[in-house]
Amino acid sequence: MRNKNIQSILSVLGRIAVRSCKYFFIRKYNRSRTLFNIVTWAGFYQICVTMCFIALFSNLVAQEPHKDSGADGLLQIRDISGSKRYLLDLDSAISQRTSVAMIQGKQQQVIRYKVDTAKLGYMEVGEEIPGEILDMPLEIVNDSQGRKRVTLRELAAGRDFLVLDFWAKWCTPCVASMRHWEKIKSQIESKINVVGVHMDYDYKAAKDSRELGWTSPQIVGKAAHIFNRYFFRSASIGPSVWIKDGRLFGRTTSRPASYDFIFQLIKGQIDSIPKQATWTPY
Repeated sequence: MRNKNIQSILSVLGRIAVRSCKYFFIRKYNRSRTLFNIVTWAGFYQICVTMCFIALFSNLVAQEPHKDSGADGLLQIRDISGSKRYLLDLDSAISQRTSVAMIQGKQQQVIRYKVDTAKLGYMEVGEEIPGEILDMPLEIVNDSQGRKRVTLRELAAGRDFLVLDFWAKWCTPCVASMRHWEKIKSQIESKINVVGVHMDYDYKAAKDSRELGWTSPQIVGKAAHIFNRYFFRSASIGPSVWIKDGRLFGRTTSRPASYDFIFQLIKGQIDSIPKQATWTPY
């Protein structure tokens, strides 16, 4: 009832405003009939009428909806916009195109992946990772146990942290970051499981890992590109993702000022990633 009364009042005020503008224009038109003045006042009249309608429409749009209408007014619009961040259509969020190429005298299957960001949202630090992500079947290579399929939940089991390091051989900072993890692996492996996420062509992952002397397992395929978008908002190579107790614990840069924070975390001396090591989305 309240909204109907407001609409009626605004409608009456709108008609009064339009008639007032029209009356004002006619008076000015009769007093000065030069072409310049006629055009000027006609433009003024048009502006007045337009502003009246805009004001009327704005008031109607901003009104509170009926309780039984199923709408939440402007808040509903904000909710719809915000919900895009939680999209998780894994079946259709990524597509692939496969071709065969002759590389160094051998035929190689070359797969190119494309993520549809309209179907895949992203995470913020501190949020709980959905089960669809934790239990997604992952294709891995270079695994010491000989596994070909695994999940993030399995990789995180029995450790305080699971670290995903996103890299490609042509990315110098990425290789430096992964090399450092390999260097300290024996000191941290009881607390941290470090897994590489290979962002180049799949066929290169096992070969590049062997050539670099790495023993850490490497995630390849669709999951690698889904994780890249989901944990970083957009394609990013170099930073690392930290997972703890099923949550996104943090994101670290590939070139921190110091690596001391890693040992401080596993010893319980600090409970968060320090600012100097934190990677922030652009």
